[in-house]
Amino acid sequence: MPLHLIHGPPNSGRAGLVRERLEAVLDRDPVLVVPTLDDVHRFERELCAGGAALGATVTTFAGLFRLVASASDAPAPVELTAAQRRRAVAVTVDERRAQLGPLRHSAMRTGFALAFGRLLDELQAGGLRPSDVEAGAGTLESSAYLTDVATLFAGYEAVRDRVGMADAHRVARSAIALLRESPDAWGRPVFLYSLDDLTVNQFELLAALTDGGEVTFALPFEESNAAIAARTSSLLERLRALEVASETRTEPQPAHTDDPLLFHLERNFGRANPERRAPGAGLTLLRSAGERGEAEAIGAAVARLLAEEAEPGEVAIALRSPERRGPLIASVLESYGIPVALEAEIPLSATSIGGTLLALLAALQDGSAADLLRFMRGPSGLPRGQVDWFERSLRRRRVRTAAEALDLWCERYERLPNDVAALSAAIEGPPDRLARLVARLAATMASRPLRDGVDGPTAGAEDDRELRAAAATA
Repeated sequence: MPLHLIHGPPNSGRAGLVRERLEAVLDRDPVLVVPTLDDVHRFERELCAGGAALGATVTTFAGLFRLVASASDAPAPVELTAAQRRRAVAVTVDERRAQLGPLRHSAMRTGFALAFGRLLDELQAGGLRPSDVEAGAGTLESSAYLTDVATLFAGYEAVRDRVGMADAHRVARSAIALLRESPDAWGRPVFLYSLDDLTVNQFELLAALTDGGEVTFALPFEESNAAIAARTSSLLERLRALEVASETRTEPQPAHTDDPLLFHLERNFGRANPERRAPGAGLTLLRSAGERGEAEAIGAAVARLLAEEAEPGEVAIALRSPERRGPLIASVLESYGIPVALEAEIPLSATSIGGTLLALLAALQDGSAADLLRFMRGPSGLPRGQVDWFERSLRRRRVRTAAEALDLWCERYERLPNDVAALSAAIEGPPDRLARLVARLAATMASRPLRDGVDGPTAGAEDDRELRAAAATA
């Protein structure tokens, strides 16, 4: 069946139109595809605002690939987790390093595996195979580099196949192949909202869906707005090249914005000669000195909103760098008695649990005495008096290596701390045993501040960040 297109500028009712058409086919188990998980949660709340909406599935494109791939009678393959995929890439780099040419020295650097993993994501999203990259090497001056990339690409697929698992790319290709072989295997209406770009895999799945099912695609587009037109015009033309059954153009409506001033700002943003409008309650500018002053001004504004009976869950604070600025603002809000959920990607090493664990593992692999001391100063559970003596002794004797530091500890206390001894014995053993010990130690350290009578520093019982760090480590 053909494709139904809906396009228009922001605040033109595209979301409402999609929701209306979705609700009309709830009995056919429709699927709504949105850009991010945040969008998934928002649309689910809107669909259920008037009561339970049974039958619809709201997901991202990755979820759509999995749903389509599972529509066949064949059992779905087990998919690599993000951590397993990173490990597979790291193993590939280790195994294929000797076969590399100009990338051999780069492959020895710590961050190479992470960088190659990102490149691999782009190559696979583009529907490419190692043979495609190898073929391109013969036509470019940088052929030696592309040959190395093809070698690593093929090595990754070999590692993936060796463990008998699939990745997101394989799931995507399986879904596309299923629809091409059996266009009627799917049959559920699909709605796509606010996607302004598609990868090769995503577009191929969309084209296959239109051959055997009903697809509605709603995207932002406005010729008079150069920023939006430049972003989505190419996608719109590609969609029009498919068999289009209907094309609906929506127009901006002030009713779709809570405040006339915000609607005015959106309509004039980026324009060469914007119209002017008097200030209104929809936008308030706060002036402050320094990051602390800014955080307190934001906290006071949020407190006023809550005092005016605003719903706490409807208050959001958007930051350019949540991982850097978020902790200060969260601290200020909590000091005002306002609960807050900080959504930011924080490196594991920046948490007490993660930093302590990484320091211990580094110390046990030819690390420094400072690494071992950092573990003991963290939520290790060791008595503070023992750790104070240990630090004084390290400094007086000018101990530098972790091995010397461990000998010094044994001189005084005859044996190593239980956690250190267990991990030390497991370092050279099977990786799965070491992984289990690290996971158990992370859980133990995260739970110590929640117990009574713990001697030593705590990880912050008021914040569940350390518990989440322990869970992520496990």
